[in-house]
Amino acid sequence: MRNTHFERYRLILMPLSPIHTGSGETIEPYEYVLERQGENAFLHAINLPELLAHLSPDERRELDPMLERGYFPGLRSWLRSKARNHYRFSVLVQDGAFNELQENQDNPKRLGQIDLMTRHPDTGNPFIPGSSIKGAVRTAIVDRAACTGDQRKLEGISKKKNSALFEAHALGHIDIDHRSQREKMNLYRDPLRQIAFSDCALPDDGTYIDRVQIVKQLHSKDRLGSADPDKIQIHRDVTWSMLDGESNPAVGECRIYHQLCEKKGRDNRYAVSRNFTMQDVISACNDYYREEVEIQLDEFTERNRENDETVRQPLLTETRNLQENECIIRLGRHSHFECVVMSKPFNLSPDKGYGSTRTYVDGRFPLGWAKLRFEPWS
Repeated sequence: MRNTHFERYRLILMPLSPIHTGSGETIEPYEYVLERQGENAFLHAINLPELLAHLSPDERRELDPMLERGYFPGLRSWLRSKARNHYRFSVLVQDGAFNELQENQDNPKRLGQIDLMTRHPDTGNPFIPGSSIKGAVRTAIVDRAACTGDQRKLEGISKKKNSALFEAHALGHIDIDHRSQREKMNLYRDPLRQIAFSDCALPDDGTYIDRVQIVKQLHSKDRLGSADPDKIQIHRDVTWSMLDGESNPAVGECRIYHQLCEKKGRDNRYAVSRNFTMQDVISACNDYYREEVEIQLDEFTERNRENDETVRQPLLTETRNLQENECIIRLGRHSHFECVVMSKPFNLSPDKGYGSTRTYVDGRFPLGWAKLRFEPWS
């Protein structure tokens, strides 16, 4: 729907595979309680500041010696015993991960850490950050602009590994300094300023905790199979997804501000360099990400009946049957090299290479694939 100031869309993000947008917050074993409730297992995250603020004088006298001695196994157990009325949030834990975490909770040789999903600090409810969505969209738009721009010039800039300058040339927000006659970036004219994404709220029970495992490239010459599960234990808070058999949309908003394309100031200095429509966004994302789904599956997901039925075919069916208002993106942690760089000839490998391994939830599901649907706001 066209507004005087902007186009407004209801944004529905549907996780096709588990997504982990890391908050940077890692919880330690003394910060959570593990509990079975019937057939399900849960992790309760402790609100430590609240718990400590409500300790009685006798409880403080019990706590101080453990802190002084650095007796962490005892400290973990003691804090959990006091935490019943001081939980921040609760989240389902898969059985295998629950058993591992329970075994490691008081084991000083295991960290027992869990990387949390982005969650609101006051409620603990999970969400997908709008910045993560826009980052994925930006990659696709810059790639399209580069592939239709001055190839020779852009290839020279890419070899200098100056990503900001590369984007500015691809998108056209480069000005000439009148005094020095040199090129300079003008971020006021960055056309991606037109597009804004809100955070997308997930349901309260929209995530679960599971183990993520390293898998090797199928045709790698030094393929040794997955890393030894007893040596590397990584547990993450991830979204439920289509591959889990769950419909778990995250809902937010997208706006496109066309007024930013209008001429402003001397020499059009503050008008963005080009206009984008919603169809530009959708087609750029599909051109960039859609083929990569099958490429990644071919390279890292073994072909067998179970994988074909539960992973390969569901993902490929979704990417091949999109509506006009839908597109595919990949976002969050473990999006991997191919989905965060430009297409050839601009996709220069990092100095140390980009490896022949990927990270899968429970060794089965790739991370980060999502479908965006844009519905005009009525």
